[in-house]
Amino acid sequence: MQAEVSDCPVILLDDVFSELDTQRRKHLLALVTLYQQVLVTTTDLDCFEPSFLAGTAKFRVREGVIEPA
Repeated sequence: MQAEVSDCPVILLDDVFSELDTQRRKHLLALVTLYQQVLVTTTDLDCFEPSFLAGTAKFRVREGVIEPA
């Protein structure tokens, strides 16, 4: 997509980390850091390294309301 329209895509990963083992999680996180906009949903922040989370904006959706986490 980037080659076609000269714009980076937004990457959306919906709770994929709960399905991956530790090694695959690390590999996927290394890949997504190459993109400008990545949205990741999860029910468990423990799936992520603290160093990765430090550089992110975190939000919580509770009863349909989005709030900073």
